[in-house]
Amino acid sequence: MEEIFITFGLIAAVGIVARPLVSGAMNPDLLRQGLNTAVLYILLPAQIFEKVFGAEIASDSYQVPAAMAGGIVCSLLLGAFLLGFLKIEGPVKGGLVLACAFGSAGCLGLPVVQEMFGSQGVPVVFFADAAVTTLNLVLGVVLVSIFVSGRGTSRSIVRSIGSVLALPPIWALAGALALNLQAIALPSWVLSTAETLGSGVTVLLLLSLGMSLRLPRPKSLVPVIPVLLIKLILSPLAVYLVARGFGMSGAPLEATVVEGAMPTQLLCLVIADRFGLDLSDLALVIVIDTALAYLTIPLIHGLLF
Repeated sequence: MEEIFITFGLIAAVGIVARPLVSGAMNPDLLRQGLNTAVLYILLPAQIFEKVFGAEIASDSYQVPAAMAGGIVCSLLLGAFLLGFLKIEGPVKGGLVLACAFGSAGCLGLPVVQEMFGSQGVPVVFFADAAVTTLNLVLGVVLVSIFVSGRGTSRSIVRSIGSVLALPPIWALAGALALNLQAIALPSWVLSTAETLGSGVTVLLLLSLGMSLRLPRPKSLVPVIPVLLIKLILSPLAVYLVARGFGMSGAPLEATVVEGAMPTQLLCLVIADRFGLDLSDLALVIVIDTALAYLTIPLIHGLLF
């Protein structure tokens, strides 16, 4: 697991170095936005399509997504409640609430779960990542309507949901799921192309993370504390309780809880960038909680199992 975290850190460090290097040729923020746009509109849809199309969906496949959804809802509500006591701007608060709830179930979750549980953990990763990514795309823009515009009316929320349903990852999910359930075969070159495109998601997001980092202001560190507590400690506990409620046990339960203990999902940066949330404090949280997750993931697993 140590090698996984070091690799992620080094790629993010390349993004930090790249910012001043490219500044003479172009605006680094435009480059970062370009990376995020490529992920959201091209690479992520390809990744989702390839994974969902090839997944084996059984009658009990709802358990992992339901457990992850329960953890996400609890974390969102708790994050919004605790951060509501702090005097921070709406776009900053919205990004931090995202950071509380959505974990890196795929990018980091897959190698960690595979190392801990072997091949039997892979199906858990797929369903956990599908749940987290879908809910992040949908609920992320709902947060925009509340924290950016300052309005949480039903009309603005419905408009926001409508905009996210038009995004390519949602269509890729719906199309792949329909083809999967109908057992419709596709040429191997279609899937290999989608897999190759999707393999670039993690690298581009880590580069974007590095390019989003700024030197933190002392006051920006204050709201980080409740975010870390919720994402790394309380979120996996909530996932554990919900998963037990759905009758999960053994390795699938353990892998699901480990997924719930993952640090903040890199996709949060893309959502924040696309829909107007703050990036700098969110990027800071991702770096800190990813580093701490190296310690908290085995700690949570050891305490609960």
